[in-house]
Amino acid sequence: MKSELEFSWNKTKESADRIFAQNTGKYLSDIEMKVLQGSWEGKSYDEIATTYGYSAEYLNKDVGKLWEKKLPRKISKKL
Repeated sequence: MKSELEFSWNKTKESADRIFAQNTGKYLSDIEMKVLQGSWEGKSYDEIATTYGYSAEYLNKDVGKLWEKKLPRKISKKL
């Protein structure tokens, strides 16, 4: 089962990075990718922040805005 989840994440990561690059001309930054992966895994901003040494507020207010900037429709993630 784990290999299926990893495979799905890898395909999702590649697709998201490609779509964002098409829409913005830039690929996801490392921290944007970490937020995306944490979201994919069902983690809260608090959990992602603890894992990577950032504040949840920074991830929510700055990095989390990647959803608004790079996707054609509104998406949100709860703290």
